[in-house]
Amino acid sequence: MIYNRQYLRKLLNLAIENSMRIKSLDARVPVCSNPDLQKLLKAPTPLLETLRIDANVFTFDLGDTPRLDEFTLSEGMDIKNLSLVHVITPLGSPRLSNLMTLALRGASVPQSLELLLDVLSSSQRLEVLHILEKPQSTEEYRANALVVLPHLRELVFSDVPSIFGAAFLASVYTPSCLHAEVKDQIHPSIDQASAAVKVLDAAIWRPGNDQAAVLVGGAGSNAVPGTLSISIWPNWIEIENDKSFHERCELRFGRTDTSELAARLGTVLSQLPSSPAVHLHYTSKYPEERPPADLLPWSELLESLSVRGSRLCRSVLRQLSQSYVLPGTGRVDWICRRLSRIKLVYERYDEDTILDGEAVLSLVRHRWSGESGLAEATRIASFEIWCWRDHFPNLWSLGDEITRMLPCFELIDDD
Repeated sequence: MIYNRQYLRKLLNLAIENSMRIKSLDARVPVCSNPDLQKLLKAPTPLLETLRIDANVFTFDLGDTPRLDEFTLSEGMDIKNLSLVHVITPLGSPRLSNLMTLALRGASVPQSLELLLDVLSSSQRLEVLHILEKPQSTEEYRANALVVLPHLRELVFSDVPSIFGAAFLASVYTPSCLHAEVKDQIHPSIDQASAAVKVLDAAIWRPGNDQAAVLVGGAGSNAVPGTLSISIWPNWIEIENDKSFHERCELRFGRTDTSELAARLGTVLSQLPSSPAVHLHYTSKYPEERPPADLLPWSELLESLSVRGSRLCRSVLRQLSQSYVLPGTGRVDWICRRLSRIKLVYERYDEDTILDGEAVLSLVRHRWSGESGLAEATRIASFEIWCWRDHFPNLWSLGDEITRMLPCFELIDDD
């Protein structure tokens, strides 16, 4: 980074003089150099193939420096690699019809999703797409005609409004994508947008939708999603896999109510050709923040379960005591029959004798001691309950009896 204004001006003027010969331009300059950078961007660049402009670099000596205006690419060869940060250019330029990498951030991201999709539909060789920090807008988003990007291998869609992210995912198919990083966030006007987001979620997270499988690494006949770590919070859901960076799945969806999307995720993952093992984390400190956990959509996937919040813990104890009919078999078995690790964390001052201690004892007797009439569930490797000894005296008084029936059971004083 060069901050000396005079030297930088000379450097940019030299680039302008040689613009006809430039094949690659990577400019990350302070805002004070906008006038000179503007001249360079408007200069003829017939051989230019790679253009990276970052006009977001802050300097304290701004004075009356004008902002960088929208620029139009001159005629020339197809641009293969384009990266813009807070710089605007018409994306419908003929030179942008054959992109291989595209990265847009902040003001560079089109306000219109349809415009972005039009650019992508003409870029069938596109391999890398990064969309970051999409400004908020009042546009009404919906699923558009499907745009197929056959060669896209890396998708990063981060810090965008949830409705924009959902509309994008409902409008594209990226069959070759190995690295998916999608992180949206709740828009301040989410109350008006939440119904539309639910409609879009239903279009994306449905059985048989190949794009949903791509996002979690389960697309293709030989694809194996591996192990997924899924965290469900009151206002967002996070999904990560255990693969290397180049085959990474890292998703975060902001929602006012995550229960409906969580159920859809569990259903979709259960019906993949090769279903992943899931480490599921439910978190809610305050009871009023969310409805009880629903384990049924995850029943055939769960390998480990971690729950924080007394209300959630109680709903889990109740559900794990239940059996259900295995899909497509008619056979009855325990819910979450593959579960091998359980961790429940209670709030400090919150014991309920019936719903806590007695419920744990009943669960162990029915699920792992054969008292239900159903065959015992597979023994688990770990069952931990974290709670304050002083505030859960009844549960702690039953600890030895529970451990005799299930040796892996452990009470931990969360002091």
